[in-house]
Amino acid sequence: MTETEKSQDSIYGATSSVLQQLGNTLDSSSTKGILASLRNSVGRELNASSEVWPLLFESINPDYLSKNGIPTAQETAMFAALQLYGIGQQGRSQSVFARGADYRLGKALGTFRKSLDDSQSFDRRFNQLVTSNSIQELLNHLRHLIKIASGPSNSQWKMDYASLAEDLFYFQVANSNQVVFRWGQSYYWQPAKQNK
Repeated sequence: MTETEKSQDSIYGATSSVLQQLGNTLDSSSTKGILASLRNSVGRELNASSEVWPLLFESINPDYLSKNGIPTAQETAMFAALQLYGIGQQGRSQSVFARGADYRLGKALGTFRKSLDDSQSFDRRFNQLVTSNSIQELLNHLRHLIKIASGPSNSQWKMDYASLAEDLFYFQVANSNQVVFRWGQSYYWQPAKQNK
């Protein structure tokens, strides 16, 4: 990732900045309140979730802000990624945000999948995710998957929620098939087993 892509002006950079800030202050009562607000905003539109506006709007590039009162694709993507972080972070003392290819959505869910004795049920949920027809349907499936993968039995859960914000943006404005195809590759691909 180039310095320009990492800048605070990018979706990745702005989301990463907020996540770093939250991760550095997890034990504070204000951060706990913010995370609770993010979880409580799940299922609501951004324009009906005023309690999280300061968190989002202090960091976002002004070019990404709505001009007509309807949330932009950038605002929607960042808001959803922060909500999902709030879900994944619940009950944890260490941040579940990590950067890098091993923590992008498909790979993170695929790593969890490998830990399951029987992954069929989880695979079905993942397949529902990648066949979603709208951002709302996609987010609904994502919430369920992240709740399962970040549950109490998986203390190692970490994900790059900033790259997820980018993916959610591109799902809305570009080719959604390319986004979910990359997720599928990372989810199902396993390195070849070496013969001993």
